[in-house]
Amino acid sequence: MKSAAEDDMNESPKAEKPGAYAALRIRNFRFLLTGTVFVNAATWTQVVAMSWLVYHLTESGTILGSINLLRSLASISIIPLAGLLIDKYDRKKNATAAQLLALPAQFRAGNHPAFRPL
Repeated sequence: MKSAAEDDMNESPKAEKPGAYAALRIRNFRFLLTGTVFVNAATWTQVVAMSWLVYHLTESGTILGSINLLRSLASISIIPLAGLLIDKYDRKKNATAAQLLALPAQFRAGNHPAFRPL
């Protein structure tokens, strides 16, 4: 027969599992999640709009596929370099530099003559 002390030692305290939405209690995570949702929505809107524009101007599925392939290859080729830079330099400086580098491209795309008749 087991003593009361052995019974107490065999029982482990039951830890409460955090809920599925426990991370939403953290204010900074909510900011991150909200920003990520908006950025991804904007990115996909831009991809769809640019793809539609390419197809509208060229009426060629081959050109549309080629442009999307080149866009994907450009992203994939930059990923290893970005990983090295992120590990080596300050995150805030990296984010600021990335946004400043993307700014001229965004202005250029927004002011492109192909968008004006639309």
